[in-house]
Amino acid sequence: MKRLKQFLMVLIAFFVLFSLKAQTLREQVKSLYSPEVYGKIQSTNFKLGDLTVTSESIFGVKALNKKCGIIINNGEFKLKIKNKYCIPVVKRNTKRFHISTTNSIGELTITKKFDNAYILTTNDLGATTPLQSDIKLPESLKKFIVENPFIDPAIDFTGAKLQNNDITVAVFETTLGYFYYVFDPDDTESEQLFYLRKSKYIDYYEMYEIAYQPYEREVYELTAPDFSVTHIDLNVVNTQKDLVTIDAKLTITAETTLNGLTFDLVNSYYTLNTNTGRISGSKELKVDSLKINGEDSDYIHYSHKLLVKLPQGAKKGDKIVLYTRLSGDILHRLFGDNFWQLDNYAWYPKAKLKEEHATIHIKATVPDNFTVFASGDTVSFKKKDGYKTIETKLDYPIQRPLISAGKYFIHKKKALGRSCIVATHGTKKDKNSKRLLNYFFAASDIIERGVNKPYPFKDQYIIETNFDRYYTGPSIIYVGSEIFNPKYETIDDLNLLFINDIARAYFRFRLNLPNENEFWISEGFSQYIAAITYTQLFRKRKVAQKKFIRILRKWKRGAELVKSGDSIYLASHLCGKKSKDIYDMVHLYYDKAPLVLHALRLEMQKKYGAQNGDRMFFVWISSILKSFSGRYVNTYDCIRLLNMITRDNWQPFFDKYIFGTETPDINI
Repeated sequence: MKRLKQFLMVLIAFFVLFSLKAQTLREQVKSLYSPEVYGKIQSTNFKLGDLTVTSESIFGVKALNKKCGIIINNGEFKLKIKNKYCIPVVKRNTKRFHISTTNSIGELTITKKFDNAYILTTNDLGATTPLQSDIKLPESLKKFIVENPFIDPAIDFTGAKLQNNDITVAVFETTLGYFYYVFDPDDTESEQLFYLRKSKYIDYYEMYEIAYQPYEREVYELTAPDFSVTHIDLNVVNTQKDLVTIDAKLTITAETTLNGLTFDLVNSYYTLNTNTGRISGSKELKVDSLKINGEDSDYIHYSHKLLVKLPQGAKKGDKIVLYTRLSGDILHRLFGDNFWQLDNYAWYPKAKLKEEHATIHIKATVPDNFTVFASGDTVSFKKKDGYKTIETKLDYPIQRPLISAGKYFIHKKKALGRSCIVATHGTKKDKNSKRLLNYFFAASDIIERGVNKPYPFKDQYIIETNFDRYYTGPSIIYVGSEIFNPKYETIDDLNLLFINDIARAYFRFRLNLPNENEFWISEGFSQYIAAITYTQLFRKRKVAQKKFIRILRKWKRGAELVKSGDSIYLASHLCGKKSKDIYDMVHLYYDKAPLVLHALRLEMQKKYGAQNGDRMFFVWISSILKSFSGRYVNTYDCIRLLNMITRDNWQPFFDKYIFGTETPDINI
């Protein structure tokens, strides 16, 4: 009897172990690619968020013996857009793709017939009847889901469940192409609809956002994070060519009960053929090792996502340490140049903006014929055994650190308690490098005194690239080659662009932004302060006034180029089908946003007197930096602070010009 009991215990343990093995993240995701149909749903329509789906053929499916969603043959979906700020943007995006919509009072409805649909949801779908025939996920839909690297309903669904979030993801196959719908009432508290079509350049589908709206909240109301990344420790080693090893250690605090974590992490990126302008291949990034609190943990790295299972789970307030070792030939060398960048793509496990708010420590090692730069203040710089190593850190929270290396000529200057390096390639460019160094110290000093906050970085790097790209990260500014040989007619624009990057050190990297909607804060404020700073570089008052009027006219022309559906706050939701969408996004951030800030300044002068209005306007800007330095800031925070300073209500102004689509009428 005792032996029988022992045998049964072993047998039970075996089945438990087998069951646990079947429940790995990889198995969970794989099972969702081939779900089992268990019955026909009796209802012919159902509603999820503001999406309604109608069909006579709706079938319930399960994976690993758990109900997970439905398959539909021949039906119609309707998505109602009710948010007043989102309607103009959606109307513009749908017109780009000739997608039919209907209007009613306070609503816009997108209607589309489809051939097949696969919907993963945690919602109860009601009663079922027995199947009359064998039903499976259509092969065309399955092929699209499995082979498309940019959307993956199985990954999105599994990742949401790891963080205990209800979610619905749906893929619709239509005659026009594919549509992807995401309804996330818990995490992002929003719903989005994307359109996917075959790319001309790669054998995949391009993805365009068609619709976005918040769910049961206003656009400017923030959603809570599931966890917070509070410290990032990176050790990057480049020994040869494009090969790199990245050790990333993330210190994390759980903000709610969690079973796992979800990050962005590239598994490949495409290389460009500079002769044809087409995609010529791809490079891969692999996860060699992953540990949670020092122990191996279950994970899946697929479709540019990293899903990590917490072995013991986590409750609110728990500390979690995630360690990953990554490797691959992913160093980004555009046009085959002698420099590379680890920039804004997810080259280490990147959480959402609202979840990454971290101090940093970086070590980066490269061959000694390269010079290496990394975000943060320099701790040490060493040469040993044919390699150079830089070590940096920042003791206040930032987002999205960068690392870059290349063959450069170095120009350095120290002043005002900080240092600045200009790195050029090809030739030394001594004269214009010195000009940029002088501009940096003069402009940063003016901004520092104006906002009454010290410059955020002790070490600033200005790095030349071989293409006209101006991109800023914490303590790193990439500049195009044209700034080293400016033409007379463009020198003002280039100088202003450069000073804008200096100002962004305050408004993008001293402040943390919780989501893409808030990007206008960093871009609009940086642009406005840069204009003020640039004009102050001129000693003659009349010259300075002429320069500022010229900038105002440029902003006004740019703002007038954008028309319907062009909300500054929702600029990141323009679909991007045409180049005009990209240009309009630029005009919204760099022309209309600073123009609106100037209109606000003029309105304050009118209401409170020229001198007092000006004083309160700049006190407001300084107070934003003082109150939210090293913290998250959003538009509502800025409005609330302005209301406190002026003892007035400025919400209607922001409703019209920031959230809405109106452009202020300014006489210049």
